[in-house]
Amino acid sequence: MTFCAIRLKLKSTIVETAKLKWLPSILLAVWLFPAFAQQQDFRLWTSLSQEVNLGKNVELQLGQQARFNNNVAQLERHFYDVGLNFKLGDVYRLSPGYRFTDGLEEIGHRIQIDQSLNHNLPNKWWLKQRLRLQWNLDQPIYVTDYRIRYQFKLVKKFGKDFYLYTEPELFYCHRFNLQDFYQYRLEGGMKLEMGKGDWAALDLFYIFEDEFNIEAPLRSHILGFGLSFNLN
Repeated sequence: MTFCAIRLKLKSTIVETAKLKWLPSILLAVWLFPAFAQQQDFRLWTSLSQEVNLGKNVELQLGQQARFNNNVAQLERHFYDVGLNFKLGDVYRLSPGYRFTDGLEEIGHRIQIDQSLNHNLPNKWWLKQRLRLQWNLDQPIYVTDYRIRYQFKLVKKFGKDFYLYTEPELFYCHRFNLQDFYQYRLEGGMKLEMGKGDWAALDLFYIFEDEFNIEAPLRSHILGFGLSFNLN
């Protein structure tokens, strides 16, 4: 083989190698494209809630929320909640509730039923599992939406009044199967109880929320804080 042929072959090998070195980056970009192409938003949620003891095993729950979207530049909607919490045994809870939604362009009504299991674990740990059945009715187009939500919450207490928790949640539309799985929510936060008898609590949290298998899915980063009062 002549010197010129060896030189041409070496040059061709270098060029092909240079092309191949970009292949992992190209494949990574193609794999991540849907994530970057997905619409994203930064949100702020605020809440105020109150619990009132109506009897030995019954609580009245009242709440109000304000949610801001469009990178916290716009008030998206208000929520007004009312519900009951029935303590049935040491572990099981049944909680029917109603929510009125006042949005920018529509109002809505939601009826929900929560069934939960509350477990006391050793060393100041708690585990809560919740299954929610909810029916949404949005006006003025009167669209009925039925959803199933499963959530579990793990809580750790530090000292007398401070808690850390994580709270993942799965969302299903109409049926509890993979085909109707369209959203998940990952939440982590802290709670500080205040006052004599812990009659008030401040809650700070962060939520990562991701939608898929639907038209125009949204990925959201949410900061939130809430203030609650216990009048039991």
